[in-house]
Amino acid sequence: MSKYNEYFSSAGLAEQDIEKAEKAVALFEELYGPYRFETAFLSGATFESLWLFADDLVGEAKHFLSDDTDVSYSASVFAKRITRWDMNKENYTINQPANADSKLSVRFVLNTGTEGELNASAENCNQLNTILERYIIPNLPE
Repeated sequence: MSKYNEYFSSAGLAEQDIEKAEKAVALFEELYGPYRFETAFLSGATFESLWLFADDLVGEAKHFLSDDTDVSYSASVFAKRITRWDMNKENYTINQPANADSKLSVRFVLNTGTEGELNASAENCNQLNTILERYIIPNLPE
């Protein structure tokens, strides 16, 4: 059972899919250590990607709900490497509770050209807002 299970469950991930998310988390923990990542994020209306964040590192497991052979893993150094971020929101006010109609999308670009796109709806917008404020904005170079 990973430290992210409460979030996975509250975001609406089904029990059998939580097991798949745990497998993705386990792979990142095997590579980077069990306490390396601090925050998880499920992206997309049908949770196409699982993202893990640390102050200086970001990891993504694309298609983690599919068969093991179809999962694509990537990680990038994150610290002070964001050159740009964009946000689109609908029926959502930053730092306010989300509602069933809320949507929030954040795209970021690293100085290596690597891009990430994070999409949330309903209450998952609150988690994405936390990611934006805690990991993305602070990693813009000064």
